[in-house]
Amino acid sequence: MPDSKLWMRSEIAQWLREGLISDEQAERLLARYPDTPAVEPGDGNWGKAIFAAIGALLIGAGVILVFAYNWSAMSRYSKLSVILGALLLAHLAGWIWRRRDQGSRLGESLHVLGTMLFGAGIWLIAQIYHIDAHYPDGFWLWGLGALAMAWALPSVLHGLLATALLLVWTVMESADFGRAVLWGGALIAVAILPLAYRLRSPSLLSLALLVLPAALGLDIWRLEDSALYLSVALLAASYLLLAPWLSQGPWPLSGNVCYRTGLLYWVLILFVGSFISDLEQLGFDGGPAAVYVAVLSVFCLGALLLRLFSPRSRPGTGLAWLEVGVVTLPLLAIALSVLVEATDPLLQLVCNVAILAISLALIYSGTESVRGQRVVVGCGILTALAVARFGDLFTSLLSRAGVFLLLGAALFVVGLRFSRQQTRRKLEKPNA
Repeated sequence: MPDSKLWMRSEIAQWLREGLISDEQAERLLARYPDTPAVEPGDGNWGKAIFAAIGALLIGAGVILVFAYNWSAMSRYSKLSVILGALLLAHLAGWIWRRRDQGSRLGESLHVLGTMLFGAGIWLIAQIYHIDAHYPDGFWLWGLGALAMAWALPSVLHGLLATALLLVWTVMESADFGRAVLWGGALIAVAILPLAYRLRSPSLLSLALLVLPAALGLDIWRLEDSALYLSVALLAASYLLLAPWLSQGPWPLSGNVCYRTGLLYWVLILFVGSFISDLEQLGFDGGPAAVYVAVLSVFCLGALLLRLFSPRSRPGTGLAWLEVGVVTLPLLAIALSVLVEATDPLLQLVCNVAILAISLALIYSGTESVRGQRVVVGCGILTALAVARFGDLFTSLLSRAGVFLLLGAALFVVGLRFSRQQTRRKLEKPNA
């Protein structure tokens, strides 16, 4: 029996003892989670995929270097033949291999090699015909090609490549030319995220959710930098509000991925808010960035309504309501401070309290469910908060010493409680 099934039986047995569920509900829960390994279908055999991709890239690099040795002596048509021939040969080999073995990663890796050659061909053809163009457009075309292949095959590796290329294109346009491209983040939202959900790929979903605020943030920063903080806050809050709803859907793991990414951005947003001393710089009166803020506000409001009123995610415990509160209240404070009136002390107070509440909630839920990762994250956030307030809140050496003594004692108690909970669960498993 896999570990996931043993864990589920242990949890259900504990719920029965506590009277949280009936015998009939326990049977329905066990029937819902069959004896299958806890592995998502979208990301299996990644070891083989990585080595196959590396091997294909090295072979392609070797072939390119062989031709590069005689590149200057080759005619224009010979160069074009080599570029197009290598591109077609790689994709043809990938297509043949995929037909022979549908589950093989080698065929997908050969297609990745073809897409890499497609990207190299963009610059080689530009060099052959002496085309002096806007060079970020090459990454844009390359990203579109990878995205098309990601949907056509479909392919997780191509989705990862397309996401990275779209981010590179957005960064180059923003950093080197000061332009807001507008399409990078939009394509990730409407093309990469649905692909990740279709393929049930945690790695692709994680990268897309991680890259989306960065790509959108660069566009908003170039349009109106004062709208950046509120926009990223709205998107991070949406992640956290949607996560419980996704966790009860057809692909529960997507909720965990969304929660982890949202928590990362939200904690960063709160830490920035706890340090802000001049909110006048964050206020904005409209302009093109207001469209982004409006769209993200509607999306965040929809996520909040789903969280509060959908049967799949409606809060039913005090801890669940606390999770909603540490998202909505700071977000309201941020919106009030940026859009209405700059209230620095209020925002700093709300952000500090929210960080403290998040850390304590993670520690409590982690020790209750014996989930070490949650406990470690909660303790890390609590420690970071104490260090962040070391210089601006606790001014005397005595108060600083007291804070670190309390922090050390708290972490010791947390470790002791987690160890006891872990021992108790191990003793309960044979009886489950």
